[in-house]
Amino acid sequence: MLGQDPSPDADRVVVLVPARTTDDGLVDAAVAALEYRLGGEAEVEADGTDIVVTFPQTPAVGKVNALGESNDAHLRPVLAQRDETGTTGDVSPVLADELAVVDCPDPGSAVAPPDQEVVACALDGSSAYVLGPSTLEFGAVTEAQARNGTVYVQFDDAAASTLETLSGEVAQKDPPADQLAVLAAGQVLTATPVDGPLSGGLVQAEMGDQDQALLLLGQLLYGTPVMSYSVS
Repeated sequence: MLGQDPSPDADRVVVLVPARTTDDGLVDAAVAALEYRLGGEAEVEADGTDIVVTFPQTPAVGKVNALGESNDAHLRPVLAQRDETGTTGDVSPVLADELAVVDCPDPGSAVAPPDQEVVACALDGSSAYVLGPSTLEFGAVTEAQARNGTVYVQFDDAAASTLETLSGEVAQKDPPADQLAVLAAGQVLTATPVDGPLSGGLVQAEMGDQDQALLLLGQLLYGTPVMSYSVS
């Protein structure tokens, strides 16, 4: 099995084992998320339901332990947005000043407790946002998949009720506050206008490309109960 090489280089190989049985699609999504997180620092590949991470040299203990950490993805309402056309939205002067100076794609001050507003950048650096407090975390997802370039995520009953209420409130607001954003690992993965209440707890995001859909799925769910890995 990969990761059990007795050679002197074996300490460069880390095997991640899923906490529960998972299908190939979720394994592929987890691999995509780790590849993005590591940014070319290591080779990441699936070995059945396990994931094998091979570093060019022996990694620090902290980096190895971090491989199992969640992206801490949350759904947050957009309060204000800055892009190439200007800045829109109504926020406090302090947050407005922070939004004006944040240097995207640097995530800025995106690390904040879920119950506080936060300034964060889009992954591609094209926009910066002020996001409201989080009311929904992706740890409440019960099922998920990426199929034909689209991500499908099903929340549990309690989260589904919260989502319906939140989306209904957001849908009644003027742009840019008519959007719901996903914040994960300090950056905005998506920010999408909402037309009305989202009932039933099923959320989908059309990415158009299966590789991008797998990456988004992994970034949303890696480290949550449906996609949890530990170092073997």
